[in-house]
Amino acid sequence: MTHLSRRRIFCDYERNEEPCHVLARASALADWTSGTAPVPYFERLAPRLKDQFLAAYRTRLVALYGDGPVFYPFKRTLFAAGKSG
Repeated sequence: MTHLSRRRIFCDYERNEEPCHVLARASALADWTSGTAPVPYFERLAPRLKDQFLAAYRTRLVALYGDGPVFYPFKRTLFAAGKSG
């Protein structure tokens, strides 16, 4: 089990229950999640405010996690489709 004591984020590699990525710094977490978590906010913001929002998001992540390595656990849901015949 890997543990980031600063924020108590756990990733259980032995049982492979929770996928986990190690990001070099908290600001990289903004890049990693920019296609998912903030999308509903992007949809409601004027396009000219997106960069301001991302800058504030990065600042908050660094304040929360520090600027060292971050262990980021996440769950994936994968779908596959096919056409019969």
